Amino acid sequence: MTPIEPGALLGRVRLRHVIGQGSTGTVYEGTHIHLGTEVAVKVMYPRPGHGVDDRNRFLREARMAARLHDPSIVHVSDYGEHGDACYVVMELVRGMSLEQFLEQHREPVPEVTIIKLLRRVSRALRVAHAAGLVHRDLKPANILIDRAGTLKVADFGLARGSGQPAVGPDGLFNGTPAYMAPECATLGAAVDPRADLYSLGVMAYELAFGRLPYEGTLEQVLAGHRAGSARFDHPTDCSQRLLGIIKKLMASHPVSRMQSAEQLIQMLGASRSSRPPAGAESSASNPPRELGNRTSSDDFSSLARFFEDRFSGRFSEHPDGRVVHSTMRERVVVWALLAATVGIALAGFLVF
Repeated sequence: MTPIEPGALLGRVRLRHVIGQGSTGTVYEGTHIHLGTEVAVKVMYPRPGHGVDDRNRFLREARMAARLHDPSIVHVSDYGEHGDACYVVMELVRGMSLEQFLEQHREPVPEVTIIKLLRRVSRALRVAHAAGLVHRDLKPANILIDRAGTLKVADFGLARGSGQPAVGPDGLFNGTPAYMAPECATLGAAVDPRADLYSLGVMAYELAFGRLPYEGTLEQVLAGHRAGSARFDHPTDCSQRLLGIIKKLMASHPVSRMQSAEQLIQMLGASRSSRPPAGAESSASNPPRELGNRTSSDDFSSLARFFEDRFSGRFSEHPDGRVVHSTMRERVVVWALLAATVGIALAGFLVF
């Protein structure tokens, strides 16, 4: 296979430069030559000896992903073939991934941030699952946060219909072991939407404790997932109620797990008087807190502030929306006027 160089024309998109490299393909930033819009293009190469099967699967799944229309999902607008490669054209999200955030912040995050993540991703999953799609590779690298703080779920390239086998006929499984539901690594097992909910639970666990539930060799990680032996006694800012929800999402057996994205959404929206889910325990030292959003916004500005130096202005969040206090130019002008005023005052004091 011959790598595609920047500058190549794929369909109606001119590739500009590489913005990501993974085990399943290369992601480029590109420009639509007719519309002039910026897009992301993921190029994937088939495995040796599996060219026809891999191309057919990739293009079929791209068509399925293109049917998903939701603000919480990175939109797929086109797909095609180029030589021995397949490609999909997607919405370009400028910002960072949750994976990049976690690389910089290996400590527990506030509960409200975890609730926002669960809400937003569960809404995206509700749309995909209603269309008969299971993501199968939900992980921090596929959770994108733009510079305005809007979260989007990306890369439905491994998405397949509900009920299809988890492990292919070649014995290989698709997905990322650290976030993979136990059934996704079991020969002969079928996956359904509950596998995505498990992966979402692992991400929430990582945010809650600043660490993954299972670490070590591949065999040790998979054994941990199957046994459901994650510890929930690490230091955290989360209430016992939220930890109970995460524990239920991460149940090793699908029957014991949260059964749908809709169920999770309803549980997150429950009032303080609601009874905790199975597995949750109350604590006098850490009383349950309401899992409602503290603002009317579902944005992730607390994470997007990672890019604060690149923003053009300062803002704050209020129940009625975002209030922009100043732009960079305005702040420079104000500080210049203040410095000039102090200089004039000092000069006047010295002279008179």
